[in-house]
Amino acid sequence: MCGLSEVRLDRQGHFTTLDGHTVVYSCLPTQGMSEVAVWKVAGALVGSEPISGRLIVVRLNAKPRNITLIPVYGPTTAVTEEEMERFYQDLSRAVKQVPKGDVLLTMGDLNAKVGRREPFAMSSAVGLQCRA
Repeated sequence: MCGLSEVRLDRQGHFTTLDGHTVVYSCLPTQGMSEVAVWKVAGALVGSEPISGRLIVVRLNAKPRNITLIPVYGPTTAVTEEEMERFYQDLSRAVKQVPKGDVLLTMGDLNAKVGRREPFAMSSAVGLQCRA
C-alpha cells in the first residue's frame, strides 16, 4: 500500500486498475492536487471517505483487526493560518472517528519543518536540531 501526494486527478472517487490495485483519490478543483491511497487487496475495501483534497479516510477489512488508513498531504507555510488550522482540525476529527478496535495508520507528507537553520547556511544534514 502507498499514499501519493500532489497527484493531479479530478474530484473524488475510487477505481480498480487492470492488475487489481484499488485506487482511492480526493481532489478539490481549487487546489489542483489530490491525496491518493493505492493498494492491492481484493475485496478488503470496507469504505472510504474523502475529507478534503488533503485527507482521505480509508477502511480495510483485515484479520485480526480492521485497518483504518489516513493518507495526508499537509499544507505548507505559504497558506493562511486559517487554512492550516482547518487541516489540523480535519485530521483530528478523522482520527477521533476511527473505531476503537481498528489499527490506525496515518501516512503522507505533513510538510513539517524540523529544527532551526541560520539564513543562507549550507548543510547536508537532514532533520537539523537545536539542543539547549
